[in-house]
Amino acid sequence: MRCRLGHRRATATAIAALAGVVAALFLSHADAAPRREKRVSTSVKESPLQACHRDFTVTDEEASAPPKSMGADEVDLAYFIQVAPSSAVLVPRLLRAVYHPSNFYVLHFDTKIPSETVDAVVADAAAAVRGAGSELPSNVHLLPREPVTYRGITAVLNTLSAIEASLRHASWRYFLNLSAADYPLLSAGATRRLLSRPDLRTRRANFLSLHPSSTWASAAAGRFSRLTVDVGLSFSPSANHSVLVPTTVRNPAVAALNVTLAKGSAWMVLTRPFCDHALTSSFARKALLALGNGLSAAEHYFPTLLVNSDVYARTVLPHSLRAVYWAAAPGAAHKTVGQHPVTLDAPEHAPAANDPTPSWETRLSKSPYLFARKFSSPDSPLLAYIDRCANGGGGAVPAWGGRGGGKVDWAAVREGERRAHRHVDWLMRLGTIPESTEKVTRGRQSPTPMPTPTPTPRR
Repeated sequence: MRCRLGHRRATATAIAALAGVVAALFLSHADAAPRREKRVSTSVKESPLQACHRDFTVTDEEASAPPKSMGADEVDLAYFIQVAPSSAVLVPRLLRAVYHPSNFYVLHFDTKIPSETVDAVVADAAAAVRGAGSELPSNVHLLPREPVTYRGITAVLNTLSAIEASLRHASWRYFLNLSAADYPLLSAGATRRLLSRPDLRTRRANFLSLHPSSTWASAAAGRFSRLTVDVGLSFSPSANHSVLVPTTVRNPAVAALNVTLAKGSAWMVLTRPFCDHALTSSFARKALLALGNGLSAAEHYFPTLLVNSDVYARTVLPHSLRAVYWAAAPGAAHKTVGQHPVTLDAPEHAPAANDPTPSWETRLSKSPYLFARKFSSPDSPLLAYIDRCANGGGGAVPAWGGRGGGKVDWAAVREGERRAHRHVDWLMRLGTIPESTEKVTRGRQSPTPMPTPTPTPRR
């Protein structure tokens, strides 16, 4: 055991030393201009974080008025579902709920999931979408399996692999990344209609929650000031090579960065042009190297690309369109959840029987978002409630695992879609957050104008 630990520490030290050499070479070609501290503030009254997490409320006049855009037009979407060992069992029900034949879906199963479990889940997912004994539809793509380290750079690389596959195989306008522990609050058709709004196309809107800019510097210092090695980069398919190894080596690349490291949500709704930018631009490659030896790069990589772009900063709408709860009900058995959000269908996070706190069903019934997270059981009564009263269950709600089922409340389903449109109306009224990001990007070479999306033939 001691030999194995010594070998692992020696390997981590060697990798850290190599990363330091790469960082030094990178810095030797960096701009020698003196660094200035850059702060990004928002011109709206609420901070982006407040805008993302406050309860959604509308005036009586807004509630009675129809949303600005609820047409019949739909737009094709690309979904990426990242599957961890704890959420694999949820994949069949999630895929059935988000599936539409004109969308494109990419699934990735972590190498920590046993192969026999993956085979069973894939078979169940195919049956959920197409019927028993069927194979997955041609618009569902399985990524080659690789280790994904929690809070490591491999999580970002895995998302970029999904973006690459989506760009290569299908025509779509928006890319949505999901955990298998997410569940939709709107039907697949309603989501396609919402994201087809003409005002979103004109704005070329990218949805991503941004934390207050005043917290960015301290977050970057805490997560990237010292080298942390993601052993998942070892090219080994072994699940044992999916760990983070901290070191005491200072990260010279981050110490000398002359750009803003933004912090935001790891869950996004991104336009096709921005996805291409994140995959192929020179700035994206440099950002990937700079963030590769730190913690929680997924919460910094895409926000940093958006904030530091003269073009894409103006497209940000400051919300990821997810309902995420970080505090359990006051009467719950476990009130604090730490770094992870509340598991909505976990008994220990539910309100007590005599607690006046609204139930999760009541809270989700008023949500204006596209998805809620996170869930743990594929046959939970809460998912059955969402199928009946939020997303419509694909038009008919079958019993799942012997539980659930029931008649769809189509009035509630339609009201949920109207509520989502009103939320987007509100986001559009916030104005452009990154008015202040122009101060950050001013003086750098302007990138090429954002191209108009062009269809890519499906192969």
